[in-house]
Amino acid sequence: MKWWIVLVVALVGVGQAWALAPDELLLVANANSLEGGLLVRHYCQVRGVPEGNICALNLPAGETISFDDYERIFVPGVRAFLRHHHLENKIKCLVTFYGVPIRISGQPATPETQREVDDLQRTLKRIVPKLEPNVVAVESLATSLDPSFQPRMSGGTIPQLARRADAAGVAIQIALNTEKDPAKKKADFGKFIAAYIPLVGLGPLTDHAGMTFNFSNTPAGQRAKRTVEEYQRAKQSVAQLKEKPFDVNARQEYRRLVGEYFGLLEYANILEGQVGYLQTSESGSAVDNELPLVMLDYYPRGRWLPNPFRFDSPIAGAPHMYMTMRIDAPTPDLAKRIIDDSIAVEKTGLNGLVVIDAKSSGGTTDGYAVCDLQLRYLMQIVRDKTHLQMMYDDKAALITRPANDHIKNVALYVGWYSPDRYVPAFDFAPGSVGYHIASYTMNTLHSFPGNWCVGLIHDGMDATLGPCDEPYLIAFPPANEFFPLLMTGKLPLAEVYWRTEPTISWMISMVGDPLYTPFKNDPALKVEDLSPAMQGVFGSQEVWQSGR
Repeated sequence: MKWWIVLVVALVGVGQAWALAPDELLLVANANSLEGGLLVRHYCQVRGVPEGNICALNLPAGETISFDDYERIFVPGVRAFLRHHHLENKIKCLVTFYGVPIRISGQPATPETQREVDDLQRTLKRIVPKLEPNVVAVESLATSLDPSFQPRMSGGTIPQLARRADAAGVAIQIALNTEKDPAKKKADFGKFIAAYIPLVGLGPLTDHAGMTFNFSNTPAGQRAKRTVEEYQRAKQSVAQLKEKPFDVNARQEYRRLVGEYFGLLEYANILEGQVGYLQTSESGSAVDNELPLVMLDYYPRGRWLPNPFRFDSPIAGAPHMYMTMRIDAPTPDLAKRIIDDSIAVEKTGLNGLVVIDAKSSGGTTDGYAVCDLQLRYLMQIVRDKTHLQMMYDDKAALITRPANDHIKNVALYVGWYSPDRYVPAFDFAPGSVGYHIASYTMNTLHSFPGNWCVGLIHDGMDATLGPCDEPYLIAFPPANEFFPLLMTGKLPLAEVYWRTEPTISWMISMVGDPLYTPFKNDPALKVEDLSPAMQGVFGSQEVWQSGR
């Protein structure tokens, strides 16, 4: 599947809130972790998740899985489970448990990989210049058949050229379908085929709905028929080869078959996809941030991609892309507490203090200043639109308290910026939610004294998020979006997180019960007090007023 098509899909349903149900969770466990397996079954029992939704993988021990093991073990294991149980379209959220690694190490740079990338880029330089003249030819044919057609798209990137070719192809087919003269229709159809074959290949054209080919008994007609038959066999091989992007021989054979039978556009797309897949710089990521793309074959692995689930994304979450969450903690008992606290507090409602620890760095343009503004906006929302008690601190130093004088009953917390050291200052209420904005706050979940995520969970917090490495500020969900959406009580934690998280295939993981809805029975904020853009998460007024 083309990653750029997956991430550039129609905006149908973007504004509708999801309704996450227990049977829409896939629980991912490490078959080698007894503690994790017990937690999974406890979660099934108390949340009503079918035990048939447990996917136990034979994963290595430890918090880091190699890029190669992730590709060879983790990805095929999840795909096979989903397909075997026919859950690809049923599941909405993958939940990893204690015992599943938290990070994927970067793809190692090797001379062999670099030579392959160099070869791919050389081939791209040879192929891409051939694309636009062919696309222009198709657009010109469309204009000649339908003078009202004017190319409305521009650009010479591979995705742009593909969209231009598609638009022209649709116009040509409409013109052919409305042509009354059989002789002219046959001649124009021949022109269409001649113009389109270099771009998409004869075989894929025969798969197109509404396209009928009758091959003549001439040598040329029989050669074309054999080409289509060979394409059908190649298509079966390609379906298997694309499942092994980690295998150099599979990659080579995949692109050979595509180059021979699938046309210039798909060939260029595969070359570009393999270059992106083989990127080694900043190719490490959090397991839970990579896992949403588990059904995709080739997509860029360096740095991040925009999150298509975000409320303001111009692209929609496509089929076979999933939310993720993690139920994990420094110990199995603490992980179980996260589950049990979430269920208990959901019934009674989350009550306690909101703590916002800003820094007041000044300015409005750099990332640090923007982060401060987001915290200030959150403060204004809590102050003006809710009845929650709040502590807002914009001093440069972090909030600190002596060990015997912690701030009590903190329900919601957000602050920054101490990347190397957890500063205990709070006693957290059961069911509390919060995070600290800094690097490496989840580079481990199992080592004491640990980082911010370890410290927050140890001190009573039941839902938090953080990066397993250097994330940059762009990776964190803005506090003035995450917490207000949570306080409406309309969406469970997984949906709140994925509606506000900016990046995917990067560094952030969210720990907590994905179904946890702390303000479900006692909303702290009205939906109409969200920004107009965020209100769009819920669709029409009738949807959210009905309590969906």
